[in-house]
Amino acid sequence: MDIANELNLEMDVLQKRLKASIKAERERGEDLYALHMQSERLENRAEQFHTQARETKKKLLMKNLKWIIIGGIVVFFIILLIYNPFS
Repeated sequence: MDIANELNLEMDVLQKRLKASIKAERERGEDLYALHMQSERLENRAEQFHTQARETKKKLLMKNLKWIIIGGIVVFFIILLIYNPFS
């Protein structure tokens, strides 16, 4: 009977280890899934940020271009007033 009891005890220990191992693997899988979802959200945010940055850059370029054109026109008229041959 001693051998049977020892085998049962060893089986119980192995069974507990196996259950713990399966539980740990399941938790790792859940953690990996959560990490995967978080990385996808981060990737989407990065893409949105990149798109918004590109749009903002275009808007600022157009705004600066508008002021450069206005400044050029003002300088042109000032030069025209200074060097006006009809005055």
